[in-house]
Amino acid sequence: MNTLQPEILFLTKDEILFDFCRSKFKKGNSNLYLVSAASEMRNFIREKDINAIILDSDYSYDIIGLRAEEAIAKLKNSLNPMPIVIILKKENYSGQILKLLEIGAHEVLTHPIKPQILVEQMKALVRIFFKKPIKKRKYFTTKNENILMNYPARKCFIKLGPKGERQEIKLTKTEFQILYRLLQKKGELVSFEDFRKNLWPTASSSKTIIHLLHQIISNIRKKTHPCPVKIESIRGEGFRIS
Repeated sequence: MNTLQPEILFLTKDEILFDFCRSKFKKGNSNLYLVSAASEMRNFIREKDINAIILDSDYSYDIIGLRAEEAIAKLKNSLNPMPIVIILKKENYSGQILKLLEIGAHEVLTHPIKPQILVEQMKALVRIFFKKPIKKRKYFTTKNENILMNYPARKCFIKLGPKGERQEIKLTKTEFQILYRLLQKKGELVSFEDFRKNLWPTASSSKTIIHLLHQIISNIRKKTHPCPVKIESIRGEGFRIS
């Protein structure tokens, strides 16, 4: 039985087209989310497991401040392997389709859009790109196993007391990803840029990301206390766990 349920962002300001497509996507066991601002796209990518993006070329500049060609060039590396699909109006057909595909679009669709066909095309793309997901280690720990993370189950435990009793702590999705990244590095520095590339690939302001990281790290420290683990802040560079 196919249990694939793609989570897809639709960058458009054509709400009539979106509403029409959304009903078809629901029937096709897929979730379609409307994005009409760059900040919304960043929030969706951060908080949900997004599988693909549909970009309506007519609204690309209004939404993310980039033309379709520029958007593909910027997003194709940071969102890899997330497929990007472009929708074109009829007057833009000539020569534009090949150009967009050469730049890095994974599919170019043209008006008039048939939502049911769009659903099947998107599901097929997601199946192709995510057919063989990278296997991740199940457990990550600090030295002396003071923190233990079960990655697939998204659970985190800290060691308490001399007998080593374990207590589960509740982390938000972003807190979990940040702590997981620190544990992956095994005490090495994780730079601000590393966090940005892995968690907020489309963010334009590094200053905002650094401020946000300090806030989230502060929350993690509170939740892992009194576990004898220290998250060090390296001024101007990033963080490391010891």
